[in-house]
Amino acid sequence: MGTTVDVFRVALLFLNLGLRYSLPEVIIIGGLFENFDDDREMAFRYAVDRINADDAVLPKSKLSAKIERLKPQSSFHAAKSVCFLVGEGVVAIFGPNSVASSALVRSTASALHIPHLESHWDLERGAKAPFTISLFPRSLGTAIYDLVKSKNWRSFTIIYEDAEELMKLQELMKLRNNKEVKISLQQFTVDFQYNKILKDIKKKGETNIVLEVPTSRIKDVLSEAQKAGMLTEYHNYLITSLTETALLVDAVNLYAKALHAVSEVQTISSRSVSCDSPGLWPYGSDLIEAIKKVRFKGLTGDVQIGNQGQRIHFTFDLLELKPKGTVKVGEWDTKNHLVYTRNYSKDYSEAKDNLQNITLRVTSKESFPYTIIKKGDYLSGNQRYEGFCVDLIHEICNRLHCKYEYRIVADESYGKKYDNGTWDGMIGEVINREVDLAIGDLTITQEREEFVDFTMPFMNLGISILFKKPTKSNPKLFSFLAPFSFEVWVYMATAYLGVSLLLFVLARFSPYEWVSPHPCNPKTEYLENTFSLLNSFWFTIGSLMQQGSDIAPRATSTRTVAALWWFFTLIMISSYTANLAAFLTAERMKSPIESADDLAKQSEIQYGCVERGSTRSFFESSQLQPYKRMWSVMQSAQPNVFTKDNPEGIERVRKGNYAFLMESTTIEYYTERDCDLTQIGGLLDSKGYGIATPPGSPYRALISSEILRLQEEGFLHVLKDKWWKSETKCKDETKKKTSSASELDLPNVGGVFVVLLAGLGMAAIVAVFEFIWRTKKIPRDERRMVLLEMLHELQDICKCRGSSRPAPNYLDGDFSPGSTDNGFVMHSATSFNTVSSQDFLS
Repeated sequence: MGTTVDVFRVALLFLNLGLRYSLPEVIIIGGLFENFDDDREMAFRYAVDRINADDAVLPKSKLSAKIERLKPQSSFHAAKSVCFLVGEGVVAIFGPNSVASSALVRSTASALHIPHLESHWDLERGAKAPFTISLFPRSLGTAIYDLVKSKNWRSFTIIYEDAEELMKLQELMKLRNNKEVKISLQQFTVDFQYNKILKDIKKKGETNIVLEVPTSRIKDVLSEAQKAGMLTEYHNYLITSLTETALLVDAVNLYAKALHAVSEVQTISSRSVSCDSPGLWPYGSDLIEAIKKVRFKGLTGDVQIGNQGQRIHFTFDLLELKPKGTVKVGEWDTKNHLVYTRNYSKDYSEAKDNLQNITLRVTSKESFPYTIIKKGDYLSGNQRYEGFCVDLIHEICNRLHCKYEYRIVADESYGKKYDNGTWDGMIGEVINREVDLAIGDLTITQEREEFVDFTMPFMNLGISILFKKPTKSNPKLFSFLAPFSFEVWVYMATAYLGVSLLLFVLARFSPYEWVSPHPCNPKTEYLENTFSLLNSFWFTIGSLMQQGSDIAPRATSTRTVAALWWFFTLIMISSYTANLAAFLTAERMKSPIESADDLAKQSEIQYGCVERGSTRSFFESSQLQPYKRMWSVMQSAQPNVFTKDNPEGIERVRKGNYAFLMESTTIEYYTERDCDLTQIGGLLDSKGYGIATPPGSPYRALISSEILRLQEEGFLHVLKDKWWKSETKCKDETKKKTSSASELDLPNVGGVFVVLLAGLGMAAIVAVFEFIWRTKKIPRDERRMVLLEMLHELQDICKCRGSSRPAPNYLDGDFSPGSTDNGFVMHSATSFNTVSSQDFLS
């Protein structure tokens, strides 16, 4: 009995399991599509057939598709169609695609608890639709924003049809806050179709285009772009439309897997609901929760639904169209955002291969020695040009195995930006894609870099001043006085006068300078002093002129004065001679300016630059005070100081009284050939010449690489010598630099005067001691007090007594009357004889 009961229980359990874990044999799902949605309907039916063919998903059940066609943007028709499908017993609704119809379907699905799955973008989709599942990745706008930022687009145009679909790019529209990025919008209408839109974009020079159009229209847009010549290597098309047919297939698969998951835990019966009754479908909530737990890899990558019913953790593949087809170059996901996986070496090789199949269009401007037009009607093509840039681009193209077509820019200008944002000249031709390269003495500037892409510089330089060489100044009559300043000459004259007078005083004061006029007759009544006033001046002037005289000092005091005077004259004459030699041998030029500061401070010499060029831009945007002042002067100068090109400016320099501001390398070229021109001062800035390419050019990296290789091999240096040094006309001239010699001021020779003054004071002290020493040797009864003797002697000096005096009359061992002691004769205080005035002058 117990065994029978157990068997019954097991049988009952299996019976219950069979009833609990089951699905209806036919499961009806509804699809809502607009009248033109043939592709979506086909994808929907394909997904249903694929699931029915796979026994692993719904092994005992089959899906049945119930389709309803909607009128575009008709809410009434959509409501009627939804209620019809619900009444037919559908257990899920897919679609529709229009925003207006989707809102009504979401509302109905929420009211009846019917799962609703969408595959399109809808801005209004939110928490108010708990039974709606969206497979469209809402972070698509963020991914597109990251991609555009990585491309560093300065401007782009968005082409769209439906304004509501444009809302998915709201992240991208944030770039409007960046003043450096310009965004344009072009909407497709019946009157403004794609061919007109693309022609308008081409006219504006735009090359970056974002296509937010239905996938069915992409082929039409690209076909019109090809007709308009807008499918070149410089044009970029970013296609943001996802294949919503693939999203719809993944949506059907997602629902089928959720059905399978729910069927494993409960039975889902074929129970229908109605829009007219308040009843709810009982399995809706369970299916929605199951959908959020399903994970699988579908046609659109990993499929995972978050708690809000939106797709999360998805990945975008970044594809680029190459000559051999589309290639994956990166991917974007919600965690790492944009990550490039491209191979630089492979891209470089592909670009190099492509370059061999095209002919580069190269524009330039005639400018010596960069681009020179040869004379001769027999020349054609690239043979018509020569110069540094011609040789450079020829060598680059030879190494890259490509052809090129060289030409001169139509308006013969480098390029100027106008108020409306357009450019002329070489820069304008590059921006408008009329050429592939612009080469010449084209300076790399920030303003130009905003519109074109430059290669690495092939020449470094700076702005400098071209001026006419100053003429040699005529020597002045008294130019020999130039080595010393006027102040030094005055001090020298004063020193000469002071030393001569002091020598005269000390010679008179010192007893050792009074000697017998007759050396052979020591017993004389008179003593003589050779240092009369005139002789004192003669002695000092002879020493100053390095000639000497027949007069020689005998006393220690006078010899001290003489020695110090000789030392003084040695230093002064040597300094004078050395500086005079520099003044006489150096070429002294009369140059009114020596630098840009000198140019800015004066108003007699006009100065200017090329009207349309980087030099003008430098002064116009400079914040440094001297350059701002120079720009203000150039703007207001009359007549106009700006020139059309460099040759015009150089010709004005040759005429005189005009300084031309231009690149140092061009100045170097012309000064080598015109010996009347010279460069003034150093460089005002530092910059380089580069080759301009259109933005995003695939050939810029190739050309930059070749320029770097040419620089490392020394080719650029050899090429510059060829065009700068080979035809110089001034290479045999002796180039003399302006002398740096200047007149010597008092600080340069002041020490000599200090030594002279100190020595003269010492000599005077020695003379006083000499006088005291001799006076002490006179017998006490024959002399007066020393101070009285000194005062008496000074009185005689002031009276300008002659150079002879009577010998002293006293007896002493060394001082007998008329005797001499080493040629010195001393007198008695009471035995001087008067000397005539003519003796004073002898």
